[in-house]
Amino acid sequence: MKTKESKSVGEWFELLPSDEHRKELLRIARIASFAENSVWMEWRCGDPVTGPDMARRQAEKESTGEWPKLEAWNPKTARTGESWCKFAGALCPGLMSYIYDAIANSVATLYRQKRLKLLTFQERLATRNDLQIRFRENACRVLRHPEVNGWFRFQLSLAKGPPMVIDFKCRGKSPHTIDWLNELADSGEAPSGGMISARRKKGRLQWQIALSRVPREGENEQVKPISGRVLWVWAPIDQAEFLRCQVHPVPGRPWLHRIEAHDLIRVRKRFDVERRRMGRNYAQSTESAAHGHGLHRAINRKEFHKGRYDRRCKDWIENRSAEIVRFAIKSRCEELHMEKLSNRDPTRLALGPFPYFQFVLRTVQKARSAGLKTAKFTDFETIEKRLTGGGK
Repeated sequence: MKTKESKSVGEWFELLPSDEHRKELLRIARIASFAENSVWMEWRCGDPVTGPDMARRQAEKESTGEWPKLEAWNPKTARTGESWCKFAGALCPGLMSYIYDAIANSVATLYRQKRLKLLTFQERLATRNDLQIRFRENACRVLRHPEVNGWFRFQLSLAKGPPMVIDFKCRGKSPHTIDWLNELADSGEAPSGGMISARRKKGRLQWQIALSRVPREGENEQVKPISGRVLWVWAPIDQAEFLRCQVHPVPGRPWLHRIEAHDLIRVRKRFDVERRRMGRNYAQSTESAAHGHGLHRAINRKEFHKGRYDRRCKDWIENRSAEIVRFAIKSRCEELHMEKLSNRDPTRLALGPFPYFQFVLRTVQKARSAGLKTAKFTDFETIEKRLTGGGK
């Protein structure tokens, strides 16, 4: 769907492929993932800035306090002389241009944005072992299910030959999402480009598709603020609860909302126990896997638990950040001031090591989307004393 409006709503749908389509998705995903990793490596290896250049820049930065300007580098072709789309196309035999065009364009954009961090090793190349298929618009169409009323199908043109028609789950989606699917099915327009990815669940690959769309009128609840009312969000020192959310000033009604973290703490404790147990089993494997789980099995099981915990953290961040913003909207606050949790010592917080930066970022993003002004602070002790009556 072509539009100049900002697509700020992300939608995930679980695909329900047949066994034949499951094998085809796996084949395409392996080719597309290899091609994307190869394009990333080509950009990095072709960068004219070398290690000695960055060492000199680092020395200049330490003496002057500022990074010297990095020369622009925006090659139109790969080192082979081919355009980036043709270079990616050579890595994707049998696939449609919707895929390798999306790979070439997305990698080019991301590399230019993150170039300095990649050259200084603050970030790694976005190469991955996960299976994924990027695609542009026109690779996907929404069709009505011919037999089940209210269900839809995706028509995916990913490889040369007839397109795949795959059912997907839309149960539990908002009415705005259902209206969007109905419009696409009736008009025949293609949604914007997206990604198909796989995650392992109970030993089997589960395929899902991500799309984005423009938010609809009334979908994002907007605050009707009272001038001067502020919601303060901070982590108390005693950590009786993870976060406190207090509205100020509210004469005679000090509205207080608490964000607990007991559910995530229990998950983390189970993960830690399992990790230590696997460590003991691995330590027994001095010569062969016969004396324990062995290296390969130990690492595989550890990565499985780590991935499950990481996904739980991501869900927790989305749910709790939305809860804070809902409380701010209900309280009719004009501003949201949140503590910069990444500056705190994680050992003194209930969650311990945790992506606090991501949690604060998602809360701020949702607050701004609802029309709230936002700010971050670090002097939480002064704020706590003032709001709890422990100081002026």
